[in-house]
Amino acid sequence: MNILKQGLLVLITIGFHAHGAIDEFSKAERGAIQRVIGYAFKDLRLLRSAFTHSSRGNAQFEAFETEGDKLIRGLVTDICRRPGMTPAVMHEEIESRNTNSYFAARYETLGLDKFLEKDPTVSPGTVYANAMEALVGAIAEDYYNAYPHLQGTGRVFKVLSSVVKRLIVDENPVLAIPAIPSILPPSTKNKFKFTIQKGEQKYAQQAKGATVEEAEENALRALWSKLRMSEKPKKNKNLKALCQTNGWTITTH
Repeated sequence: MNILKQGLLVLITIGFHAHGAIDEFSKAERGAIQRVIGYAFKDLRLLRSAFTHSSRGNAQFEAFETEGDKLIRGLVTDICRRPGMTPAVMHEEIESRNTNSYFAARYETLGLDKFLEKDPTVSPGTVYANAMEALVGAIAEDYYNAYPHLQGTGRVFKVLSSVVKRLIVDENPVLAIPAIPSILPPSTKNKFKFTIQKGEQKYAQQAKGATVEEAEENALRALWSKLRMSEKPKKNKNLKALCQTNGWTITTH
């Protein structure tokens, strides 16, 4: 019996080394990925799984890929839709961003390929496209697991839409990387402070949100009401642009 156990142990060890052990990301690597994608994983196992291709024996990768493909194609349609856009122009814009070659190019441009573990014999083109889809699927899974009560709500849509916009839609991803918002879990602790200067007067306002942009919108709306501005901003309109038109200078702390 002992000989049998020893033999099984040897076989398991050989199999493990044949596939290659996948190390966890270092803190610096996690930080680099987070800055690019604009999202902080709560479950680091899902992060590692999103960057471990199925050619390395990771069955979860394909499930992420399927989910991510659906999310990207649906969200890109919403993100690209703009007032006054003709159906022909909208179709062309959406279709140009919904191809495997485009996903693969974006994955490389953003430098995400540096973190992907895959079998070296696999062609990178299709793999990078699949990896982009798997990353979005893993982000959705991570967020759903952390906040199950938020599934199906506008907050989830906002978080995933922000990620897809940065990864897929933004015109110049290289220049856009430093401006990626910090997407944070919904909590009363996620507060940001904003200073608004209008002429010689300065006003400070704290607000919270899932993103810096959402917190900024909440802060501006509160100040707009507090300062009794004559014009009433419409809901879901760009209040920041309206504030700037009125001579406000906005600083984030």
